[in-house]
Amino acid sequence: MTLAKLIHAVREDPLLRKVVRSSVHLFSNNSLSLALSFLMGVLSARLLGATGFGLVGLVMGYASTVNSLLSFRMSELVVRYGGICGT
Repeated sequence: MTLAKLIHAVREDPLLRKVVRSSVHLFSNNSLSLALSFLMGVLSARLLGATGFGLVGLVMGYASTVNSLLSFRMSELVVRYGGICGT
């Protein structure tokens, strides 16, 4: 399939057009979030200095590790077995 045929198929199919438009919105929102997060990291590193920023990174890493070790993933349990009890 050539590129021209693919573009024509996207323009003609309303469902595919909605999917592509939603994908573009999602990609642009994620890109903007990534850029703002990067800017926030740079600004906080400059504000806190090397020692302060390293300490914040250490605390965040520790909290993330403890959360992943102690997380019982209850949301997956509810999704998996909650539907069985409801029927």
